[in-house]
This record gives sequence, structure tokens and C-alpha cells, in this order.
Amino acid sequence: MLNKPETYWNNVLFADESKFKIFGSDGRIIVWRRKNEELNPKNLVGTVKYGGGGVLVWGYMSASGLAKIVGRYHTCIQKIIGKFKSDGLIENKSGRGRKCLLSDVARRKILKEIKINPKVSAVKLAAETSQIIGRSVSAETVRNLIIQAGYKSRVARKKPFISLQNQKKRLEFAKTHQLKTNNFWNKVKFSDES
Repeated sequence: MLNKPETYWNNVLFADESKFKIFGSDGRIIVWRRKNEELNPKNLVGTVKYGGGGVLVWGYMSASGLAKIVGRYHTCIQKIIGKFKSDGLIENKSGRGRKCLLSDVARRKILKEIKINPKVSAVKLAAETSQIIGRSVSAETVRNLIIQAGYKSRVARKKPFISLQNQKKRLEFAKTHQLKTNNFWNKVKFSDES
């Protein structure tokens, strides 16, 4: 397929679908955390039974449509395809690109924000930092800084919401049944629904 001429790809449609949930996300919420911090309350995501519903969207685009979506000319997309065919890569070679624009103060502010709210995205942090320092900062620069600081992007653990009333009832149940004998528990049937 890679040996096809560029004019061939102009006639190809690329299709995909996405599901959007009404409550929360599609099950993957990413948090920035260090090792062994997965049960920290800041790194957990509450869940709702039965998901809350959602919408499935389907769409397609052509090579020229992709150019319009990403805001580039059609020839730019063709150059990227050509570069992939010749080099097997679409990334720039190492050593290129501009140097890091972040000062030590900006770096510390980003890392402080991650500690306060580990669910904040690199894109949002980049936008906030850009406004503060008055220069454009990419999300990739922010991601690299966070990774260098020892954080990794992980899927947040799910934990169901438990109301204060239910917490009290569970504690009361545990205390009243704490000293029950094995004979009592042998007569109990445990069940669950899915």
C-alpha cells in the first residue's frame, strides 16, 4: 500500500467512529502520578452505575478533508505522506526545533499545578503558561517537563461514590457483625449483580 502514488490517496476515504458518554468519559481518564500513588483520592475517579448513557458518532474524510481539519494545505499533507514513504518516519530528526522556553519559575508552577490537580491536561497547562509568560508553549513541552519530573500518565482508578449515610451504615454493619462465628457465616449466601 505504501507504494501507491499520492494521487491514489486523494481518492481514499478514512472512516472512524467515537462514543461520547453523558457522565464522565469513555472510561479512560488520565492522571499524572508517581509510583504507588494510585489510591490517593486526587488520582481516583468517581463512577455512576449503568454509565448514564451516551451518543455514537460516525464520520469520514479524505486527504484533502484532513488538510482542512488540521489547518494545513493539501500539499503539506502530501509531503508528510511522501516523507513517510521515503524515510519511514513522520517525525523531524533529533536536534531540530526550538529550545525550551520555560524558566525555572514556570517549571515549578507547572509541577505545583500537577500536585494540586493531577487530572489537569498538558494542553490546559500549556495554554495557562503561555498566557503567563507571554510566549507560545506547546503541550508537548509541558508533557516532557512532567515526565522528566518523574510523573507518568496513567488511567485513573475508578471508585464508586459512597454517600456519608452509606458510609455510616457500612461501619455500623461491620461493627455489629465483627464477632460473629464461622457457624453464622456458613449460613450466609453472598450475591452480586452485573
